[in-house]
Amino acid sequence: MASGLASAESYQSHDYIDLGFMNNDFGSGFTVAGSFDVKQIEPLVVIGSYSQTSDDYDFSRVSVGAGWKLPLNVQHDLFQRIDLFFHGEIENIQVSGTGNYYCVTPEFGAPMCVSSSLDESDTGLYGGALARWQLTDKLELLGDVSIRTTRDFNIPVMIGANYSFTKNWVLNAEYEFGNYDHISISARYQFN
Repeated sequence: MASGLASAESYQSHDYIDLGFMNNDFGSGFTVAGSFDVKQIEPLVVIGSYSQTSDDYDFSRVSVGAGWKLPLNVQHDLFQRIDLFFHGEIENIQVSGTGNYYCVTPEFGAPMCVSSSLDESDTGLYGGALARWQLTDKLELLGDVSIRTTRDFNIPVMIGANYSFTKNWVLNAEYEFGNYDHISISARYQFN
């Protein structure tokens, strides 16, 4: 069991960069994210991300922040390890574009057409707690509850999983729901 736990620790990296596909309420696009351990202050992690999607509307989100790792020394038959990660970020969200074009033809008269357009930008705070359950040497489940002040106050919830193909290469999948939903799948390279 000791060798399995040592192996699990290597897969619990917070030193990574990932690139992936994202689909949200505004369309499809890409996401880039990174997380880097601050070696001089052991539990501190610097985090950042950028995502962009488009369809009828263009959506972009950029965030930078920091996190604090808290490994829990809990051992159980169902999992190898649990870590908590508390994070706080400053984020900027921009949404713009012309949405759907609607035409209504009244009983008498000419058709009336309306298009919906949107051009918003907001900067706010985003923070919460992420739990990472290491089930096996290769599979990790994720759960996050956060508070977001950007684009209306809300409490998004994220569930996800990481599957490690090797010590360095990981497949990440996440689903977040709140005021707007998104799903993402990404390839992650961990600097172990």
